[in-house]
Amino acid sequence: MHDKLYAFNLFTKIVICIFEWIKVILNLKLIKLTKMKKNNSQAKTSKQTESLLAKVHSKKAKVAIVGVGYVGLPVAAMLAQAGFAATGVDVNVDRIDKLKRGGNPIEGNEPGLNELLAQACRTGRLQFTTSSEVYRSSDIILIAVETPVEDGDHKPKYKALRSAVEAIAKQVKSEKSKVKSKEVMVIVESTIAPGTINNIVRPTLEKITGRKEGKDLFVINCPERLMPGFLIKKIRHHSRVVGAASKKAAKIANEFYRNIIAYQPKHPDFQWRGEIDVATNLEAEIVKTAENAHRDVQIAFANELAWICEEYGADFWRVRHLVRKSPERNIHEAGAGVGGHCIPKDSWLLLASVLKHHKHSVIAHARHLNDEGPHHIYEFLKQAAHENKLSMKKIRVAVMGVTYNADSDDTRNAPTDVLIKLLKKAGVHYHLHDPYVSHLKKMKAESILKSAQAAIFMVAHSKYRGLQPKKIAKQMKAPKIIIDGRNIFSREKMESAGLKYWGVGNKKCLSPNI
Repeated sequence: MHDKLYAFNLFTKIVICIFEWIKVILNLKLIKLTKMKKNNSQAKTSKQTESLLAKVHSKKAKVAIVGVGYVGLPVAAMLAQAGFAATGVDVNVDRIDKLKRGGNPIEGNEPGLNELLAQACRTGRLQFTTSSEVYRSSDIILIAVETPVEDGDHKPKYKALRSAVEAIAKQVKSEKSKVKSKEVMVIVESTIAPGTINNIVRPTLEKITGRKEGKDLFVINCPERLMPGFLIKKIRHHSRVVGAASKKAAKIANEFYRNIIAYQPKHPDFQWRGEIDVATNLEAEIVKTAENAHRDVQIAFANELAWICEEYGADFWRVRHLVRKSPERNIHEAGAGVGGHCIPKDSWLLLASVLKHHKHSVIAHARHLNDEGPHHIYEFLKQAAHENKLSMKKIRVAVMGVTYNADSDDTRNAPTDVLIKLLKKAGVHYHLHDPYVSHLKKMKAESILKSAQAAIFMVAHSKYRGLQPKKIAKQMKAPKIIIDGRNIFSREKMESAGLKYWGVGNKKCLSPNI
C-alpha cells in the first residue's frame, strides 16, 4: 500500500513538472512573439516616420522634377547621377516621349548635357512621365516651370506655377492615420516675384494638403542661375541662395543640394565657389530678380550709349574699350535687344507689387529701353533702304538668327520675334535662318543670303562669325546691305569686300585722324 502511494505521488510530481515546463516554454514563446510584433511595429513606424534629412543623407529620398526644360532636365539628370531616384514630369507629351526614347529636346550647344543624360539613364534611376501621380510617392518635389508676365501690365502670369502647386498638393495630402505623416519638401526653382512663396505657394500647399510648414512640409525656393551654353557648369559650380522658413528646412535643402553643387572655397571668384547661402524665402526671391534687373539696367546703359555714339558718328566699341580701362566701369555690350525667359520679365517681377510707388523707376525705364532694340534694327533697315532708293515692299531681306542667345536653340522672348512683326507689318519680303532651330537649319546660311539684298544678323552664332565677308558679298545681290546687331563683323573688312555695313554703335563712325 505504501509503495503504491509513493508511486502515485511521484507520478503526480512528474506530471506537475511537465506542466510547469510547458507553461514556461509557452510563456517564452509568447514573450518572443510579443517582442517580434513590437519590433515589427516599431520597424514599420520607423520606416513611415523616417526623417526627410535621413532619407536625403542615405539617398533614399525620391525626387520629382516638375518641368524638364532648360532648368529641370539637367537638374533631374544630375540628381539621378548622384544616386537619387529622379522622375521628370512635364505636360508636353512630345518632350517626354523624346526623352523616353533617349533623345534630348535641348538642341543648342550644351557641353556635356548629352553625355550626362545618357549616363543618368543608364543608372535606371532617371524616369520621365506626364502623370502627376508620381508626386504621391515623392519626398522632394522640385518645380521648374515658366513664370512669365502679362504683356500689358507686366503682372506675374502664374498659370503654370499654380497648376503645378495644386497638382502636387492634391497628391501629397497628409495621411489620415495614427502614424505621423512623412515629411515632404517642395522646392521652387522658378524665378518668382517677391512674396510669392509666402502669399501663394505655401498657403496653397498647407490648405489643400492639411500639412504644416516646419512639421511635415518644407517649402523652399532656390532659384537657378542658368544660361544657355553653360547649363551644367552653372548648376555644379555657381553659388546658390536657399530661401527657407526654418533652420531645419535649410539644413535639409543644404544636404540635398550638396549632391549636385561642388563646393570649392579656394576658387578666386566667389561666384564659382559653389556656396549655398541661406536666406528667408522673401530675400531669396528678391536676390534672384534683383540680379537680373541689375544686368538689364547695365545692358540698357550700353544700348543707350551705343545710340548716342551713332548720333555723334563715333565708334561705341572703341569708346567702350577705353571706358573699361577705368576701374569698375565694365560697360556691357550693346545689341539688337534682350531676350530669354529671365531678363525680359524679372525686372517686372521685382517691381510687381511696388511699381506704383516708383514713378521714376530706373529699372522700369531700362526695361522699356531694351525693348526698343529690335525697333532700332528695323530703323537701320528703313534708312539703308532709303539711302539705296529701295522701297520696303521690294527689298529682300535675310534674317540671320531667331534664338535669343548665341549657339542656343532657346527662342523664348527673342528680339527677332519683334523684328519679324515689324517686317510683316511693312510688307517686307524676308527669309529666316538659324543653325540651331530645327525647321530653319535645313538650309545653309549661304543659301539664305543668295537672294538677299540685305542681311540682318540678330544673333552672334559661332557659325555666323565664321562667315567670310568676300563670300557673303559674292552670294548677296546689290546693294548688299549688312545690318550687324551683335558686333559680329568688322566694318573695315565688310566695306573692303564691297558690302554696305550698318552696326549697332557703329553706324557712321568717323575714322580717327591719328
